[in-house]
Amino acid sequence: KPLPSNGKHFCEVVVGNHHKGLSEHAVGDLCHEWTMYVMLPEFQASKEMIEYVVYNVHPACSPDRYIKRPPKLELTKSSKETFSVNCTIHWNTLLGLQPTVVVH
Repeated sequence: KPLPSNGKHFCEVVVGNHHKGLSEHAVGDLCHEWTMYVMLPEFQASKEMIEYVVYNVHPACSPDRYIKRPPKLELTKSSKETFSVNCTIHWNTLLGLQPTVVVH
C-alpha cells in the first residue's frame, strides 16, 4: 500500500547480498564469497538516479573502501569472517538529496 505523499516522493531502495561458502582445501577453513548490491526495484533507470555507491568493509580488509558506479553497483569479495558493511548511496546531484547510509 503506498504511503501518503504529503508533497513528498518515496522510492524503495534495496541493499542486500548474495553469499556462497567456499572451502579452502589447504587449511580446511570456510571462506565466504559475497556480493553486496543496491537496487531501486521500481526504477529501471537507477543509473540515472544513483551517482555512485561507497562500500566500507571491515577495517582489516585491504582496501577497506570501494566505490562503484552505474551500471554495476555490486561489490564481490571473499573473506574468512562475517562482518557488517556500511553502504553509502550518493544520489544524482540533480535530485538534491543527501547521501543515504545503510549498514548491512
